[in-house]
Amino acid sequence: MCPATGPEQPTTLAVYGDDDGVFDGRLAGFTDATVVEVATVAALLDRVDEGLDCVLCTGSDATAVLDGVRAEHRTPVVVVDGAGDVTRASRVSEHRHTLYVPTERLDDTDYDLEAVTRELVADWWAVTDSRRRLAALESAREGIGILDANGEYVYANRAYAAKYGYETADLLGEHWRGLYPSEEVSRFEEEILPTLEREGTWTGTAIGRRVDGEEFPEELSLAMLDDGGHVCVLRDITDRQQREERLQVLDRVLRHNLRNKMSIIQGYVGDALEETTDPAVREPLETARLEGAELLGLARKARTFHRLLDRAALDPAPVDLNQFMADAVASIAASGVPTEFQEGPDAVAVEADPALLDSVLAEVVEVLVEAADAETTVTVTVAADDASVDIWVVADDASLPSYEFAVVDRGEETPLYHGEGIGLWFVRWATVLMGGRVDLDTDEDGVCLSFPRVDTTDDGTVLHEA
Repeated sequence: MCPATGPEQPTTLAVYGDDDGVFDGRLAGFTDATVVEVATVAALLDRVDEGLDCVLCTGSDATAVLDGVRAEHRTPVVVVDGAGDVTRASRVSEHRHTLYVPTERLDDTDYDLEAVTRELVADWWAVTDSRRRLAALESAREGIGILDANGEYVYANRAYAAKYGYETADLLGEHWRGLYPSEEVSRFEEEILPTLEREGTWTGTAIGRRVDGEEFPEELSLAMLDDGGHVCVLRDITDRQQREERLQVLDRVLRHNLRNKMSIIQGYVGDALEETTDPAVREPLETARLEGAELLGLARKARTFHRLLDRAALDPAPVDLNQFMADAVASIAASGVPTEFQEGPDAVAVEADPALLDSVLAEVVEVLVEAADAETTVTVTVAADDASVDIWVVADDASLPSYEFAVVDRGEETPLYHGEGIGLWFVRWATVLMGGRVDLDTDEDGVCLSFPRVDTTDDGTVLHEA
């Protein structure tokens, strides 16, 4: 049974069998405790089931009380024995969190029953808390290991040991070097551990080695301990790495082969069109050429999006939205799309990657223009409060593809819900990557891009994050 309260709250004590008043006055110091007296062993055990911090008992039933409590609980028990029974003292001493006190000991001037009871309860609280923490560690999906200053394991949860193909007991006392190939051991000793000692933490990837010799990629988070050892949190990233490799190969093959093969097809279609004047033949060929051109355009767009999103690091910078949006809208308008800009408050800025933000705006405008039944004017408006900035992109009479937004919001394509292109996915990925969010408002025929605001002076100089 867990403690009824905890170190920061009053204790709950139960007294049983004190017909002779042995405890009278000796618990007066427990002003922060609830002390209840119970008349029967059954009633006492019911109280233990409900939650108690300590049981104090005396009399001939003391052993029965202890046996009853210990049958299912670890609740501390203090047995005060007036008979001085050696056998009873031995039975009591077999149990942890249990204290045997001869009655005459209570009269010693140097003995404080309240103090020893508090110490007994505090020890139980500490042990219970440790058990809870240990249970949490053991149930964690991440592998967690603790090493001493010599690099030997003093603790490893089941998940940690299993990653390497061991049982927990097999790792205790073993050195970490046995879990890594020689190249990684050198890397740890020359690079990783010096960084850990210097900075206190280290996070990165490494190559582990299982008991059967198989090597696997892992993600590690290391943290120094005061005694010179360290804690290691481990994640096996084999599946993630394989997934990323498959995606990279598929992306490269599809983009490369799609462009090449489609270009060849377009060439043959063009040759065929030059060889015939028959309308019955030319019509399907023209359709094939248009569809092919659209597909090639999609491939080029995918390549551009991939390059923008897959850069090693974004180039975030404070962006003065009024000036940035004015330039972006002018560029869009110059391409033939009627676009207007309505300025927001002075010195409104966000932290963003300018190239990525420019591409996001252009893609949102393209989506809205394509959703309009006829030529439409797109209006871009900047609105802001103390914490955030909203960039509204609205097109009159645009019939927004709400089902496509629903697919993107859901975050996955399904047989029943799928989008027609990748533009909205790019808008979502890029906006989230820059710390923002995307919302669709069908009532306003528009899309809202929201970002955290950074404070600025009147001249646009960034001061600090809001």
